[in-house]
This record gives sequence, structure tokens and C-alpha cells, in this order.
Amino acid sequence: MYFTATGLPEGATATFTPLSVESGESSRLTIATSATTPEGTYTITVTGTGTDTSHTATYTLTVTSGSPGGCGDLPAWEAARAYVPNDEVSHNGHKWKSTWYSTGAEPGHPNSWAVWQDLGAC
Repeated sequence: MYFTATGLPEGATATFTPLSVESGESSRLTIATSATTPEGTYTITVTGTGTDTSHTATYTLTVTSGSPGGCGDLPAWEAARAYVPNDEVSHNGHKWKSTWYSTGAEPGHPNSWAVWQDLGAC
């Protein structure tokens, strides 16, 4: 079965991982927006098409404005910035608190587990 998504606003992309599946398998849909994506509520139609069948589901995507970090007033994590303990940032939809001195240690990355504390989703 192969997947498609329609109804995406300008500047938004849909990614299926994996793009196709066999019976009993699953795929994850990730929708990413950009700075050019207009605010609003959109109906996204996801279609899975197989050899002899097709299934459709609809979802609602709501796009709102926010700070560049995406978590209220928290700044977005920057790879080139030097962080000290207790600095807080947002990254990939989560709030993170620095527990150590770092530059380039990405929050949530397996190699950065001791550097950042996940404070939860925004």
C-alpha cells in the first residue's frame, strides 16, 4: 500500500515513513510547516492505495503563529550557540533544559542524553 496526503497548505510537506507497507505493517505520517505556511485550519486527506483496495482518512491540521522557538517565549535550539547549565530551549516540539555546558549537542539526539533534560511537549 502506498500513501499520499492532499489538502496541505502552502509551505507544508507530508512525509510517510516508510512510504509503502505490506499487510499488517504501519507507516508514520509527519507534516512539517514552514515560515511561509499561512495560519488556518486545513482538512488533510490521507489515502492508502493498494493493488485491489484503497482507504481514505481525513485529519485536521491547525497552523498558528508562535515564537521562532515554538514553545512560548523559549528560543529555538541553535547548533552553533554555546549553552550553559539551566539554559532552556525548544526543539522538535519539546522544551529542553541544559544540564551541562555544550555546543552542537542536539536535544533529543541519542548522543546528547546527558546534556539535555526533556521538559515535555510544547
